[in-house]
Amino acid sequence: MDERTLRVLEFDKIKENLLLYHETEAGKRLTENLFPSRDIEEVRAWQNETSEAKELLQREVNLPSLGGMRDLGSVLERAELSSVLAAEELLDLKQTLTVTRLMKQFLTERAGEYVLLGRLAGHLVAFKDLEQEIERTVDYQGEVLDTASPALADLRRQKRNLTVRIREKLEQIIKQAEYQKMFQEALITIRSERYVVPIKQEYKNQFPGLVHDQSASGATLFVEPMVIVNMNNDLRRVVLQEKDEIIKILTKLSLKVGSHTAEIRENLAAAAEIDFILAKGRFSQDIEGISPVLNTHGFLKINRGRHPLLGKKARPTDIHLGRDFRILVITGPNTGGKTVTLKTVGLFTLMTQAGLHIPAGEDSVMAVFQQIYSDIGDEQSIEQSLSTFSSHITYIAEILKKASAKSLILLDELGAGTDPAEGAALAMAILENLYERKSRVIATTHYSELKTFSYSREGIENASVEFNLETLSPTYRLLIGIPGRSNAFAIAGRLGIERQIIEAAEGKLEEADRQIAHALHNLEENRIQAELDRKAIEEEKEEIARLKREFEQKRQKTMNRYEKVLARAYQKAEKIVRSTEGSMKSLLEELKKAESEKRLQEKARQAKEELNRFLGEFGEKGQEKVSRGKGILPEEIKKGLTVYIPRLMQKGEVISLPDQRGEVTVQVGLMKLSVKVSQLEKTEQVKKAERVSNVKKMSLQKVKHISSEIDLRGKLVEEAVDILDKYLDDAEVAGLKQVNIIHGKGTGALRHGIQEYLKVNPLVEDYYLAAPAAGGDGATVVILSK
Repeated sequence: MDERTLRVLEFDKIKENLLLYHETEAGKRLTENLFPSRDIEEVRAWQNETSEAKELLQREVNLPSLGGMRDLGSVLERAELSSVLAAEELLDLKQTLTVTRLMKQFLTERAGEYVLLGRLAGHLVAFKDLEQEIERTVDYQGEVLDTASPALADLRRQKRNLTVRIREKLEQIIKQAEYQKMFQEALITIRSERYVVPIKQEYKNQFPGLVHDQSASGATLFVEPMVIVNMNNDLRRVVLQEKDEIIKILTKLSLKVGSHTAEIRENLAAAAEIDFILAKGRFSQDIEGISPVLNTHGFLKINRGRHPLLGKKARPTDIHLGRDFRILVITGPNTGGKTVTLKTVGLFTLMTQAGLHIPAGEDSVMAVFQQIYSDIGDEQSIEQSLSTFSSHITYIAEILKKASAKSLILLDELGAGTDPAEGAALAMAILENLYERKSRVIATTHYSELKTFSYSREGIENASVEFNLETLSPTYRLLIGIPGRSNAFAIAGRLGIERQIIEAAEGKLEEADRQIAHALHNLEENRIQAELDRKAIEEEKEEIARLKREFEQKRQKTMNRYEKVLARAYQKAEKIVRSTEGSMKSLLEELKKAESEKRLQEKARQAKEELNRFLGEFGEKGQEKVSRGKGILPEEIKKGLTVYIPRLMQKGEVISLPDQRGEVTVQVGLMKLSVKVSQLEKTEQVKKAERVSNVKKMSLQKVKHISSEIDLRGKLVEEAVDILDKYLDDAEVAGLKQVNIIHGKGTGALRHGIQEYLKVNPLVEDYYLAAPAAGGDGATVVILSK
């Protein structure tokens, strides 16, 4: 890729922005070395990585951070050489291993959803044992713990005891009256790793001890009293033994690290790659980027593209190239925003081929080019003392030697900097050469001659950037097919030049130029009116399409809800019927065994109450009247006949004639049942309005008793799920749209189990953790299907 093009199009600024989204230094180095690819398969793979990262960041709120990773290059090199690592270095290693292990666990659990990142996570190695050993050895301040070894714990104990004894002895000396006048200050301090007291210079021969140091003025001597010399010696010996033991502990741990340096390096490389991909995803989120459709045919179509370095100031623009025409010539005044259009196309191409998303509409298309050349701005060579014109022509000469059908070439103000007539002629000759080479070219110019030149060649198209004469500023909308107008006379008039002067200027134009200007003016007015008409038609079409979509969505939701409720109602009905049949059989057996009339009557009364209770629960008694008749003869059976099935207490429609076993198929709601003719009775069709009314009564009854919140704290997962299943059924029938589940924080097991169940429940449309003020991690908000 051409270095000048990367510089002119400010690709380095894109990389600087991307660096802000990294969490690791290793990941930043990958961005610093980022370079556009010419291989479409590689570009496609990079784009897919960015898309997957963006999706993960949008959906996963608990993504582990890689911010705790440390740069371990020198640490691993020293470990390989069997050097002893410092406690702080081991602490950095432990922290790095922990964050990579957590990232591996997170991505591996979701490898089915995020395949590319999951594959990278497969290269991460977990060193849980090494992490735990470092944790047992080093604390968070980088100090070796007493528990690192029994020997160290014993030496630390001796050290503490000796220190206490020494200080106690020194405090006794300080308090003795005979020594009070000798002390410069009544304090205990340390010199040369030995405990001493400050003695005035004049008393050095009267105080028994060893002098270790003196103050800057010489007035104070730091003396080790003779009575503690042996204790100081013992303390010094223990301190040296402690250091030896610490080195022994760190050596053992360092050797273990040294045996795993290859795997740890692979961890760091994979984690850096994951950080790099996630940074691309975060960057895409911020610029509202998309992954464009890719091709190698030189076709690009940018819809609502916004220059990525202009932020909120960027104006959306539409541009296409490479299908109906290969060369686009943008004409018009220098203030028209032509250069921004050039840079947007060039930078979008570089970003796409570097695997970055572009800030444009979803249906945008980008080509993968083998070469990208950009001649924009003043890039003259100071060393060669070349003029601006010479600098541009020198670079264009290089382009003409290398350009091919797989090149994208961006030329700003082509032919400028010299005599207008010669500049225009040279510009046309350059475009003709690139046309023969079948390169994709976008060129800007303010030469009028190039407007007619574009009309004379198939495959070359005119364009201009729309200019608002009312505000005297460009709108940055690219108008393909419309050549630009200078608008000099109109602008001059708006800025106060008298009309007679403008008319005199217009009179000096040649007739051909005036005709062209007039034709362009009419063409512009016609285009504006056509654009307004097209926009009005598109708005009407969009409104019709929107209404159609809304209607279809509502119809589909209504059908889905109806079928779901009906299916669940029949399932519950079957459960109730089976349960009631069992109860009735038991009662009948007891009735048969009854020895007295009184007992028989009592059991009959119980059976009647049980039957009435069942009918009340099922909604038959007092809600739906069923007209039942006598049994049906086989010859009376015909398709479409409405029948009653006593054992189910349901009506159905016959959909088949009796078979050899005397059975017919009956459609009961969504279910098809095989029933013997002898088990059927005649019935009348119950009015649909009556059934609907009954359902409404049941729903209203549910609403009176169902709460929008359920507390499952203290429950086991299986028990909580059973309770929740029934609760959601009732909430759905009652018409609740949102409910809250309180599960508490605890170990998180109950929350996890409940959320796993919510994933598969067809009644649940969405769920998320409650806001901090509403319970945070201890509660889950559930949105029920509409």
